[in-house]
Amino acid sequence: MNALLAQLHPLPAELPRPAHSAHGRRHRIGTHEINEQSLALFNELLMKLDLRQPQLERDQLVTAARDVANRPDSSHAAIFERMRRAAAIDRMLRDHGWTPADQVVPSAQLVVEYVRRANDLIPDALPMVGRLDDAIVVDVAWPALAPEVGDYIDFCRLRHVETALGGTADGYDRDSWLAARRAEARLLEHLQRVGAQTYLSGPPALFHVH
Repeated sequence: MNALLAQLHPLPAELPRPAHSAHGRRHRIGTHEINEQSLALFNELLMKLDLRQPQLERDQLVTAARDVANRPDSSHAAIFERMRRAAAIDRMLRDHGWTPADQVVPSAQLVVEYVRRANDLIPDALPMVGRLDDAIVVDVAWPALAPEVGDYIDFCRLRHVETALGGTADGYDRDSWLAARRAEARLLEHLQRVGAQTYLSGPPALFHVH
């Protein structure tokens, strides 16, 4: 399976947990103040992406940011992997050959719009932790978007096969991909069937070693 769809390095463990109190004590990541209004809008966005998503508090985000700073290698990998997923979502939306399923478009657009902002809940310019909020958004949206992104990745694969065989990418669309998938499935079924039997007629020959 494509690396984009594989299991990722985890984000800080503090993030998935429900908030424990109505008012977190810490509210700064370095010198950056986590604004309550900005956090409320961020939580609204997360709820749009997944109604089951618990509300995040400032203290949780500060704790998560400190965890990122204390584990630079694994945290960098975790955030980078989610930014790759965001890039795949963006490419999927911009690819004229691909028509995403209607139900995923609003969430995909929300993810891309948020990730493109430089000054969001946590400014992107903050060293190490600037993309933490973007990674959270991708994580929350991903379960609903993953099947469509997986289909799009397979579409890109078969479109590349088509061009490598002398065809053209012009006009190659979702219907073309579906037809190619059916043809590929029939070929695999044929190969499996041939592998389970022999082309020889009659009983198999017996070979003796003298």
